[in-house]
Amino acid sequence: MTGRGMALLAAARRVLAAQAGAASAAIVRQKRYEDVPLGQQAAHLLVPLVSERLTWPESPAWVYELSSFELVTLARGRPGTTTQRQLAELHESALAALLASEELLEVVSDGPSSAGASGAVGTSIAGVRWGRTQAAPSGPGAPLEFATTVALGVCIAEPEEFATLDGEPLFSSGPHEVVPGSRARAVADRLFNGLQGALLVDLGARPRRLVQSGRLSAASATSLGQLEEAIEARIDGQTHVLVDRQGTEYAHVRVERFERRGPVEVGLRWHRPYVIEYTAF
Repeated sequence: MTGRGMALLAAARRVLAAQAGAASAAIVRQKRYEDVPLGQQAAHLLVPLVSERLTWPESPAWVYELSSFELVTLARGRPGTTTQRQLAELHESALAALLASEELLEVVSDGPSSAGASGAVGTSIAGVRWGRTQAAPSGPGAPLEFATTVALGVCIAEPEEFATLDGEPLFSSGPHEVVPGSRARAVADRLFNGLQGALLVDLGARPRRLVQSGRLSAASATSLGQLEEAIEARIDGQTHVLVDRQGTEYAHVRVERFERRGPVEVGLRWHRPYVIEYTAF
């Protein structure tokens, strides 16, 4: 795990240690070497796993780091008793505390899902995400234990420039790229009796096709819908000015299509990928 990931883990430990009525919280390398004192009610162990870098499929320019750890809550007791039920509730309250922590929410951000080392947290894109909670088998002399893989994501690289349409930063909420199609010219063939071959007539440059792929993000479903409607309002048959992230200006473009790609994805914010097609004259 990277230093950035360890800093997030330390913040998570502080959140758990500050829970009212909760037991101690500690970062450990190997949980099997840890023991819970008999006089202690319960303990949260945070076991570092891995940090990995991720990017959205819409653009590699936005880079995220997802750091995962195992949250283990354990205590002395017998399976099937009130102690085990209370321990399960304590574990769930610890997960809820991480999601509600202002300290964590100030630094984490939604990001791409992980299919790699942090895949145990599923396909969630939330800045604070976790997988399925498991109860470990309890043998003679072993403590009761509940464990969940948790991951915290942060954005570590984000471009300073965003594409604009008529000067408005409609796409700045998420990753996006504008890919221009090839330039083309129209040519007509003319055939004449008695003339071997054909006469080619240059009809001039043809309109150029531009495709923009991206992802919109907003603080609520309503705000996301309003942002999508603002883009759709440009499908009006008029020409507009598009400037991509690199500063290339397309002074006369017509918005042909705005396509929502899939359902809304919800993490700490609301997200949806999209594709826009333009014709540049």
